[in-house]
Amino acid sequence: MPLQGFRRLKSGNPHEYWAAVCKKDNFQWITVELGWATLEVLIEPYYPKRGNGRPPYPLSSMLRIHCLQQWYSLSDLAAEEALYETTPMRRFAQLSLDHAIPDHTTIMNFRHLLERYELGRQIFETVNGWLEDARILLKEGSAIDATIIDAPCSIKNKLGTRDPEMHQTKIGNQWYFGRAT
Repeated sequence: MPLQGFRRLKSGNPHEYWAAVCKKDNFQWITVELGWATLEVLIEPYYPKRGNGRPPYPLSSMLRIHCLQQWYSLSDLAAEEALYETTPMRRFAQLSLDHAIPDHTTIMNFRHLLERYELGRQIFETVNGWLEDARILLKEGSAIDATIIDAPCSIKNKLGTRDPEMHQTKIGNQWYFGRAT
């Protein structure tokens, strides 16, 4: 199941913290709180070095992309598309549209490298340990495409009631009625 959000449990702090993972502040928290360098040291001996053909993408970016794949249940191709389309994910992976974004083959090769040297389990256990120490609870959910489909404003079914899947939203000063696809 894809990851929906983190919840910081009360630990001497009078306020609980709750935010969807896709929000910028949560990705910043993950960037600051988790010891990414520890994981990079684990992977670095196996990661391709400069000088052997095309320069590799930064290890920190590839590791963060791998985590996004796990948290959001993204395929290699979906991870590539998310990096192009989702600014918070791109920032979290320390990438920019000004420079090349790893393609799905590069992402797949990194995943295979982790599998070949059995590093995935170690990464999983390390990240879970960090989250447990920080008293973070992972919640599951799903990401949806909130594309607005235009529909007449008085959709009613045979029972004379409004379709429960239909909702309204306001964009600027214009109201729309429809449903997410």
